[in-house]
Amino acid sequence: MVGFRDKTKRVRAHLLLVLCTLCAVQMPSATSTADNLDRCLNGKHHKKSPGAEGAGLKKYHCSPWAERSCCTNETAQSIKQDGVFTLYNMKWNHCSRNLSKACRDWFIKDTCFYECSPNLGPFLVVDKRSKITRKERVINVPLCASDCDAWFEACRDDLTCSDNWGKNWKWTKQGNQCIKECRTFKEYFQDSSTFCNNIFDRTFEYAHGKAGEDCLSLWPNVSKDGKNPNENVARIVQKSHAQYAAVGEKVVNFLDTCVATNYHKSKPGPELDITECVPWRGHACCTKNTTDAIKKDGGVSLFNMKWDHCGNLSKKCKDYFIKDTCFYSCSPNLAPWIVKDNVPKKARTERVMNIPLCSDECDGWFEACKDDYTCSDNWGETWKWSKKGNECKLPCKRFKDYYKDPVSFCNKIFDHSFEYTDGEHGKDCMSLWPDSDIRDLNRELASKVALTLVSAGISLNPPVFANIGFIVYAALFLQKLLDL
Repeated sequence: MVGFRDKTKRVRAHLLLVLCTLCAVQMPSATSTADNLDRCLNGKHHKKSPGAEGAGLKKYHCSPWAERSCCTNETAQSIKQDGVFTLYNMKWNHCSRNLSKACRDWFIKDTCFYECSPNLGPFLVVDKRSKITRKERVINVPLCASDCDAWFEACRDDLTCSDNWGKNWKWTKQGNQCIKECRTFKEYFQDSSTFCNNIFDRTFEYAHGKAGEDCLSLWPNVSKDGKNPNENVARIVQKSHAQYAAVGEKVVNFLDTCVATNYHKSKPGPELDITECVPWRGHACCTKNTTDAIKKDGGVSLFNMKWDHCGNLSKKCKDYFIKDTCFYSCSPNLAPWIVKDNVPKKARTERVMNIPLCSDECDGWFEACKDDYTCSDNWGETWKWSKKGNECKLPCKRFKDYYKDPVSFCNKIFDHSFEYTDGEHGKDCMSLWPDSDIRDLNRELASKVALTLVSAGISLNPPVFANIGFIVYAALFLQKLLDL
């Protein structure tokens, strides 16, 4: 028995040495968090940086921001004149009855806040829906419950035809037109919390607490020396962001990785001018040239690969392959699944493997393509390549003849780039088209995986999964030995 224990100790020591070698954590150098406290939203009517507007602004409707403002006197005058009609071609009076003065006054306050406030930096995100009027938007600004309550109370019996003024309209040259029937605000928004959270597509978040400490005011009570209490809240939120960034710096640096190919960027960053692959406008591994190529001919310009190799794909099937190509080319959230390509190619030295793609995505993709035709049971490998691109090795058959079901399709279509995965988006699996301004669910999943690797002591140095199977096996075996 003693001999066995001695042998166990030697095995344990050897495995510890192996694990320490494989899992050594490399500490990145510290980086500073960008200061968001002295900037304005990137919009058509916003200034580039805040500054004083003085007596001119005090004359109009946006006086709290006279000494430090992201809006000009001209913008404030437009708000006084007709709300947001001149600015955005948007009518507040879109139903048969004009808004009451009490309700209209709150929308004026909101517009001044949005156009003029220099304290929104910590809440700015890239607007993924390309608009002429802006390239950024604000998300989840903690608006004081007292403001939300008063705003809703002022408007509850007025009429509107939209449960989300941020997007639920039919837009024409004459402005916003109703797509729903006119009802009272209290019918569309049952209470002040729902109203604040939904009126402008999650721009605001109903927040309890004290103005200037826990939440922002639409019309801040600026002191005689020009101090705006909203600035204090912005500083608190910014400090919280900085602390989070410091804690998660290893994870952030690890995730800011793109696949090593000829057309991926080395590091992700904003691509505000792309019109294809828009979910990644704010943080992309692709360039505008890449997305233009996808829009032009799918994979031909990029990979010399024809999707229409057995006749044209149906539009619904082609749309899924466009989503897939955008996902692969642009996503900055693939680092945990990047591996060295065992068969190095001119165009790449790395690939992705076993990305957990949500089962409903796989089901929809297979359903869209099952009656279309292909001549390959593995689009990652089974081709005869020539200067003209991919040529058929196998006969043309329907997708459902080569791939029996969505599981087989997702797992095999690109040589195990994906893995059919049941579960919840952002928690268990990824989306091909993460089109949400509110949350980046793919980022959440990638971050969770990266944090798990950090907790296990595994080096966040892509590609991390080259030896992951051995690492997990060794760790489990070591634990069994320790339990003896």
